[in-house]
Amino acid sequence: MTFPEKNNFVVRHTNADFFDQDRKLFEKLYPDSPLIPELRKANQYNKTHLDGRILLKILDAVCGETVLENRGIITDRMKEQTAKGPTSKEVAEPPAAGKEQEPVEEQQADTAKPNPRKKKAAPKKNIQA
Repeated sequence: MTFPEKNNFVVRHTNADFFDQDRKLFEKLYPDSPLIPELRKANQYNKTHLDGRILLKILDAVCGETVLENRGIITDRMKEQTAKGPTSKEVAEPPAAGKEQEPVEEQQADTAKPNPRKKKAAPKKNIQA
């Protein structure tokens, strides 16, 4: 996992409610870490900060799915659904018979919005000598 991926995971999943589960997993993975005494003294005010720190370290050893399984967020049923593939809602319906489908590029061009941050070219001034 790259650092931006880890960081995105930590930002999305840092939660003081799961601090105890994450701390137990961290202690299992890193039993000699100097961070463990600080984790045992954690209070309600610094649990979120410490949870982010241990998540970042945990992701060096295991994947994000393992962290979510440890928290009880991913169940066996969810694993089966991801193994089967996309759900019926995610799969696009085929075009009806007799109708031609527009190329994807043309569809995107129609729905594209102008970028408001993009600078427009300045109009040329006619200078008469």
